Amino acid sequence: MGAIPSFICLILVFFHWILRIIITGNIKEELPENAKDFDLYGKIILALIGIITIIIFIVVNEVEGDVIKWFWMIFIILALGFQSFIDWKYLKDSRRYIVSIIVLIIGVGLVNILL
Repeated sequence: MGAIPSFICLILVFFHWILRIIITGNIKEELPENAKDFDLYGKIILALIGIITIIIFIVVNEVEGDVIKWFWMIFIILALGFQSFIDWKYLKDSRRYIVSIIVLIIGVGLVNILL
């Protein structure tokens, strides 16, 4: 079970990097100061939710394949949806949010196909 989600994460990182170069021209815009705290705390909360859920899945040990599949799909939607919202809200003249939305669609499709 551990190899496929890792493979999907690597593919998503690769696609995010390539699409950012294609769509935004490899310009990494900085978030304004008021958005950096919101972004950091949101990512910490999402990471904690993900880690706690994975620990619960390991402890229960009777989790079916569909539950894992739905967990990863929901987690990808939440994480990349949050990232695209931050990019859209605080980077007004940037198209970086489009990259996150495209990677979100690719990620949900890969999880649906591979898991």
